[in-house]
Amino acid sequence: MNIRDICIAALMTTAIATANGNAMAGNIKTYRSGPVNITVEEPEIPALSVSITDFGAKGDGLTLCTDAFAKAIASLSERGGGTLRVPHGVWLTGPIVMKSHIRLQLDDMAVIKFDPRLSLYKSLGELFGSNEETGNGGSEHRQSPLCAYGATDIEICGHGIIDGAGEHWRPFKRNNATTHEWRDRTSREGVMNAKEDRWYPMTPDEQEYARQRVGEETGQWKEYKDMVRPELLHFIRCSRIRLDGVTFQNSPMWNLRPELCDNITIKGCTVRNDHNAANGDGIDLESCRNVYLSRCVFDVGDDGICLKSGRDEAGRRRGVPTRDVIIDSCVVYHAHGGFVVGSEMSGGVRRVSVSDCLFMGTDNGLRFKSNRDRGGIVDSIFARNIYMERIKNEGILFDMYYFKPSEGRAFLKDMHNYKVSDVPTVDETTPTFCNIFIENITCAGADRAIYMDGLPERPIDGITISGFHATATNPSLISEGTNITLSGITITDKATGGSLYLHNTKGVDVSNDGGRTKIERFGSRK
Repeated sequence: MNIRDICIAALMTTAIATANGNAMAGNIKTYRSGPVNITVEEPEIPALSVSITDFGAKGDGLTLCTDAFAKAIASLSERGGGTLRVPHGVWLTGPIVMKSHIRLQLDDMAVIKFDPRLSLYKSLGELFGSNEETGNGGSEHRQSPLCAYGATDIEICGHGIIDGAGEHWRPFKRNNATTHEWRDRTSREGVMNAKEDRWYPMTPDEQEYARQRVGEETGQWKEYKDMVRPELLHFIRCSRIRLDGVTFQNSPMWNLRPELCDNITIKGCTVRNDHNAANGDGIDLESCRNVYLSRCVFDVGDDGICLKSGRDEAGRRRGVPTRDVIIDSCVVYHAHGGFVVGSEMSGGVRRVSVSDCLFMGTDNGLRFKSNRDRGGIVDSIFARNIYMERIKNEGILFDMYYFKPSEGRAFLKDMHNYKVSDVPTVDETTPTFCNIFIENITCAGADRAIYMDGLPERPIDGITISGFHATATNPSLISEGTNITLSGITITDKATGGSLYLHNTKGVDVSNDGGRTKIERFGSRK
């Protein structure tokens, strides 16, 4: 079966699954963006309303309110659901477990601040046993501060702030910090890994616990809290979710992670992390479907808006793609990528539209990443009407050698004699990227406007870029690509005036650029 047949089969599978899906009751909204048309059912919440103060909570930032949140949610749940109001104040708490038909509503100037003590958060092994669907880190991984498991009809809304106290979880690298930041972090409780030049936040009690769990002789106990740190929000197998207006910030790891969820609406939210927050992604939609993400702002330490579907064999075995997603009118400031697919995309990503977005100072604009061993099919992705500026690396990036050496990278470094050896045969571990359409993009400043780096055994295939206007420092490159069309493009770079290098490519068509782009071919396939 060739790559075109694989992509067509994937599209047919998605269409059949959508047609056969069970119809759901409730408030159904229909959204269309280009060729992507989705229906999203929003949560239904009963009219009953209570305040967290009704259950003894105090918003003084000092009183631990974990029991009050648990009692309030249990009380609402027993009566069929309703709204839990969080008024003005700072509400310190351990984990909040959302249940079905519950709305968490934050008033203006309300802050939910999570207590970072490891002992407050159960391990996923305690909650689920050894179920691999519980996510990264295995059974020792901790439950998220804001979590839900198998629930329906959940809403988190208002104009308050949810803070994950991530600085008490995340490791801190010396070379990512100013002198003041380094002195501040290392003056707190924690341990230093001199070999990595990295500081790990851990209280004395947590250090002792880590020694017991890992064994002091290995030295890895220093990394224990980093190894088990959770996402700020993690919903697993939930349906009919709405996040509206809230600021999510300072996550231990990723900020927002719906996993194996459907019917998700996210509007008007702000997601923030320190720029040097390790693994501080904005949102990671993992194996989710029927998602509408609109008018949100991201300013984070890792990828901004990211689509995933599991990693390597576990992701392929689960086999649940992220699909039927519309993203519009979002702004991404600092992030490793504005819109990102991968690298954990082993279950596939299909039928996604991202449009009318601004990427202002991200490391990459549109970022597609994978490598050998991932497998998975990424197809039917539509990106249009996007403005980028001050992009540190690439405006459009396809990287199939994520964290691996490649002939494409070697070529850019004038190492033309470097060759990738031991090219494997195509099998289930080979990732596929096809049928991706990018239209009406402005990139006002990048290192490279375009960098595509495919695999020799499975080139990047069927990419169409039209109406792309970019200024860059260095020339663009397409390596190991086939059936790629670029039309109506203008690329200007400081190094050569405007060059596009084609390395080991086949069927690359560059038209309607007025002859402005210089095309240079190297080792192109016949």
